Amino acid sequence: MTQSHQIRFAPLIRVSTEDQEKRGESLRTQRTQIIEYVKNLGGTIPETCWKYSGQESATADKERKLLAQLLQDSSRDIYDAIICVDPSRWSRNNEKSKQGLEIMRNNGIRFFAGLMEYDLFDPTQMLFLGMSVEIGEYQASIQAVKSIQNRIERAKRGCPSSGKIPYGRVFDKKTETWTIDPVKHEIIKQAAKRYINGEQIKSIALSLNVPYYQLFRNLKDNCGGVFPQRFRYKNIDETVVSSIPALLDDQTIKQIHEQKEKNKTSQNYGKGNRKYDFLLSGYVFCARCGHRHAIYRNYRGFQYYRHIKGKNNNDCTFPHKVIPGYELENAVLLKIINTIGDRNRMQRAVERATPDLEKVEQLRSEQDTLLKKQKEINQQKQRLINSVAEGLLSKTDIQSKRTAIESDLNRITGLLNALQDTLDSIPQPEQIKRKSQWITKMTVTLSKNPALILGKSFKYKHELIQRVFTQKDMGVYVDFVDDQIIYTIKGLFDNITDTLPLTDEHIADAFKLDPEVHNIPEKVKEIRNELSNTQGKRECFYDQGDRSRRPRSFHGE
Repeated sequence: MTQSHQIRFAPLIRVSTEDQEKRGESLRTQRTQIIEYVKNLGGTIPETCWKYSGQESATADKERKLLAQLLQDSSRDIYDAIICVDPSRWSRNNEKSKQGLEIMRNNGIRFFAGLMEYDLFDPTQMLFLGMSVEIGEYQASIQAVKSIQNRIERAKRGCPSSGKIPYGRVFDKKTETWTIDPVKHEIIKQAAKRYINGEQIKSIALSLNVPYYQLFRNLKDNCGGVFPQRFRYKNIDETVVSSIPALLDDQTIKQIHEQKEKNKTSQNYGKGNRKYDFLLSGYVFCARCGHRHAIYRNYRGFQYYRHIKGKNNNDCTFPHKVIPGYELENAVLLKIINTIGDRNRMQRAVERATPDLEKVEQLRSEQDTLLKKQKEINQQKQRLINSVAEGLLSKTDIQSKRTAIESDLNRITGLLNALQDTLDSIPQPEQIKRKSQWITKMTVTLSKNPALILGKSFKYKHELIQRVFTQKDMGVYVDFVDDQIIYTIKGLFDNITDTLPLTDEHIADAFKLDPEVHNIPEKVKEIRNELSNTQGKRECFYDQGDRSRRPRSFHGE
């Protein structure tokens, strides 16, 4: 056979696991076999056709990238035939096999498994090839189910078998025990202390010579004493939670998350690189889906809050409208001041927020009981480990006992975490009393003359807002009804609902205008100019669908 008539073969060489690929035995073996087959068939293998070789998943429902690339190249006159060691290396999914064979038929490509050529137009040969693929698919599915079941059992013993080993921990495969990496432990402790004290995460990471995004993720999610491992395959979806040594105590982890939330919504005046001040930034929410509004400022100096849709709220029916910033902020401030001036309402708020001390005591009693049980189980676990170390028992003898102990320990740890979250969310009576006293003292003069709020600094106003909205779900919830803004203030006191834009009656009532003393129309106009803070220009609502009426420049668009 002359060189010009030699068949150009494209070898398909695949292994199922990364471990097989690293060892390279199966890849080398298949390569050697295929070279011998092509030599006996009198063909040749173009150098560019060796690229269809590597590791892929053995499971039938995983996308095979090598095969996809091979079929895509079948129309480019790169090769004349495809060859693999046996049909199982071709495919373990009969549906995809049929699709691939149809592409090969259409492009005039031949198919070989070993020295045997399958006639792609012969129904009998296609039947035998399909049967081989079906058997391979069955074997792959059985193998995958057994593999995930074995990995779940390993996880129940406390061994890592899914995902990466948590940061700062070391697992000993021989003794199946966890320890802490002292160097990484010290990095986390230093980073946690500095972050809680208000230092920026990028600055901390730079000084510790670690990537800031990895450091932040580890501080948030990987410092506790639990290691969840999730296993999913077809109808299997199981999460196993193992106990591991904690890098930080629960109180420190809680402070990290509190600092994260504080950084997210903080408006500390004069800090950071904020160009403009938005009094309610982080505190304005959609009344329909609960999504936090974004902040914008146009080229004319108007400031806005606007609903932004994302992957978690894409179905929200909130209209494409913006909320005028100064008007909403000042309306909320006035409502807060007038509410604080109502002593009966403030007293009800304090009473409502005061926790049920009997319930708190019951929760603490449950916590003590669980802590004692946790200590007993840890002692049982340590006795088993000592028995192995002293040669009294083998690892096989204690396996079932250890699995039961780990299961009980994980359950109790989960209950303790849930209890602690509940206790942490309950405000202390003394804290509530101090907050209400501070707000009352801060605004005692303002409640008599609300107009004085206009002359207060942004720092003063924002500190008042922070004192009122003390929890994550507190803030201003806005909605549109018939082109009118409905806003509800959910804060330290009773919920307050009102509408925007402010009417003359709203302003006269909020500023305690007396018709015998004031010229109401002129005084209201004067107050409106001061409230707008835009040189007398009154803000209006812009429909995002009508671009002719919109401000022409929004930051972030």
